[in-house]
Amino acid sequence: MADAQQIVERFMAAARSGDVASLTAMLAADFRLVEPPSLPYGGEYQGPDGFLQFLAALSAEVQMLPAEDEYVAADDKVWRRSVFRARSKRNEAVIEQPFAELFTVGPDGLIVRIEPFYWDTHAVGAVLSAV
Repeated sequence: MADAQQIVERFMAAARSGDVASLTAMLAADFRLVEPPSLPYGGEYQGPDGFLQFLAALSAEVQMLPAEDEYVAADDKVWRRSVFRARSKRNEAVIEQPFAELFTVGPDGLIVRIEPFYWDTHAVGAVLSAV
């Protein structure tokens, strides 16, 4: 099995390229993502199909803009430090702020959990909800 960081880096490369088939193939059947409920795309998403629902909800709200990533890994956990950089589809405003995610990779090399950490969910929600 590849190490957890390599798996997460491949996952993020697939996300940037829009390779949905590769993304869902890297997720465990019991995958879980919980986005803050205060965001327009907030909620709990389970399994590969849930991740597709998340992508649809996110892409209905924003166009993601390029950002650089840094990774720190320990065993099955990988931190991805980045910048949440996106353009609102409602008003063209751009939001940019520090962002991190904690990935958990299972023993089979599939991602079982992603936990996002936003710098300021209120600011993200305000930009995305402004008309």
